[in-house]
Amino acid sequence: MEVARISEGEARETENFLAQTAQELGVYLLGGAVNLGADGRGRNQSVVFSPEGKLLARYSKMQPFSLGGELQHYTPGDEIVMFNWQSCVVAPFICYDLRFPEIFRAAV
Repeated sequence: MEVARISEGEARETENFLAQTAQELGVYLLGGAVNLGADGRGRNQSVVFSPEGKLLARYSKMQPFSLGGELQHYTPGDEIVMFNWQSCVVAPFICYDLRFPEIFRAAV
């Protein structure tokens, strides 16, 4: 919950590492990052990079774990994000989102 300590900031070191690694290995690579939202709270995000190192998708977790206090520190996302991988359409979700089947139904 230490958003100020773990957020990416302008340098986006984690995202740059993921992009470079995807390009070096020639793979699609998905990883997690925390970025600050407009309200100063964090955004728990899943980012996906192509084998060329290009950002394909940025998904913000839609269902913060409010019982654990996550909602006080993180702004929930408001859209389902999808990207194409080979002949599949992929929708990256994060952790607690699993408990809310309606967002999975909407993705389908």
